[in-house]
Amino acid sequence: MEAETLTGKSIAVCCVGKIGELPPSSLAQDLGNLGGRAWLAPLLTAAPPPDGFEQLDRSLATLSEFEWVAFTSANGVAVTLERMKRLRIKPAESPSIAVVGPATAAAAIRAGLSVTLEASHSTAAGLAGAFPDPVLSNDSATARPVVLAPLAVMASDHLVDGLTDRGYHAHRVDAYGIVPQPVTTDDLNDLVTSDAIVVTSPSVVRRLVQLTKDRSEWLSTTPPVVCIGPTTFAQAQKCGFKRLVVAKTQDTNGLISAVGVAVAQLDQPDSVL
Repeated sequence: MEAETLTGKSIAVCCVGKIGELPPSSLAQDLGNLGGRAWLAPLLTAAPPPDGFEQLDRSLATLSEFEWVAFTSANGVAVTLERMKRLRIKPAESPSIAVVGPATAAAAIRAGLSVTLEASHSTAAGLAGAFPDPVLSNDSATARPVVLAPLAVMASDHLVDGLTDRGYHAHRVDAYGIVPQPVTTDDLNDLVTSDAIVVTSPSVVRRLVQLTKDRSEWLSTTPPVVCIGPTTFAQAQKCGFKRLVVAKTQDTNGLISAVGVAVAQLDQPDSVL
């Protein structure tokens, strides 16, 4: 994509902040290098789960009993590795690692994990479908291979249900919660008047709708909304957003290309671009 495509365009990258810190700013920086005025807009923040990590810590203490750990987000990776560090469990001691897509894979690799499986279709159901057929034991007590699934409290059971259907025993753990991040009036005004908005999860879409509920006219005149993947796209459609672009790959390059498509068609009628 040529830098001129984004020159002078304002782009809000709406995301979930990590526990205690803002998320990596590489996407906003890369969009800025291409001429855009991009900034991070953390609408939500990852937070400790209601049980204070009790379930996660208990599962990690018996990590050798699991054949797989399945991650559906970079935040899931970050929280799990932080708890492993506190429990003095080395990344090399982990079972096989499965991830939902490129961004989660990158987070796992940065944390020192070796990724065994990456879903080609970046959804929870796609991750479940990417698992190999399980090798079942004759011992009824260990008939189903066990998968640890550290998920957000509000995450769906699509991964667990899909793995169960495949013949695995999926052990879901609520690894982290997601809470609203305060947004100032000025920041919200910047967001709603931007030329394009990037949304990085279904929960971010719902939070965006909540923040703009008193601006009913904005939803019908919204700038293009760039969705990181099909699940986020489906949520945006459900919430009534009209001008939607879906990244072809769930990573920085995929999002940059999708932003380029969005801003190049700003004058087009409302539609899925």
